[in-house]
Amino acid sequence: MSREQMIHEATMEIMREVGVRIHNEKAVEILTKNGIKVENNTAFFTEEQVMHWVKMAPESFTLYARNPKYDTIVGGDHINPVPTYGCAFIDDWDGNRRSGTIEDYVKCLKLVHAEENYTVDGGIMIQPGDIPQETAAMAMFYATLLNSDKAIMLPTGFKEEMKAILEASCEVFGGKEAMVEKPRMIALINTVSPLALDERMLDCLMLLAEYGQPAILCPATMLGATGSLSMAGTIASGIAEDLAGIV
Repeated sequence: MSREQMIHEATMEIMREVGVRIHNEKAVEILTKNGIKVENNTAFFTEEQVMHWVKMAPESFTLYARNPKYDTIVGGDHINPVPTYGCAFIDDWDGNRRSGTIEDYVKCLKLVHAEENYTVDGGIMIQPGDIPQETAAMAMFYATLLNSDKAIMLPTGFKEEMKAILEASCEVFGGKEAMVEKPRMIALINTVSPLALDERMLDCLMLLAEYGQPAILCPATMLGATGSLSMAGTIASGIAEDLAGIV
């Protein structure tokens, strides 16, 4: 058995015997309706169930930009550089650290837009601390529309923010059906280690699916902290979280 197969077997055992906590009533309802066992918000997946749903994801797809020269193929043998994500602070040239601002965010957008190697712009390149948390994602999305015509990396926020962003996108890109036919945005969905997906991220994930926009499922398991002391165990638990979100 290869190392990859060993990790796969361990992942399937975790999903089958330990399960993944699903902190979202709608998500639990969807899982239950599709034959996945859920007990006290913990979902238990058989390998057959996991493989059935995961195989429905395309091997590759195109992310369409307002400027067609930046259309981006995701998957297959394609490698796409994208901006950094999730920075909370700015360090100046003298080593002084401070919270980020929306002005910093716009500067980052313009830098990424100017670099031709990037075909995707946006995301949480720097968290704008001068914008209320409840509206920060919308502010970053609006700034991205104003400052770049590349494919869009979306910031994820609260359910109401994500819904507002997607509804606004329909106005920009010709309606919901057009968005589904030609995806314009991709977003990062984090799991919560160990072995959980939270309400906020699942709300965003389900809204993205409803509007036909792709998502990146990103486990952020930390070795020996929110994951196993072993690298293999941490990888297996992270993959279990990832697969649960994809399913």
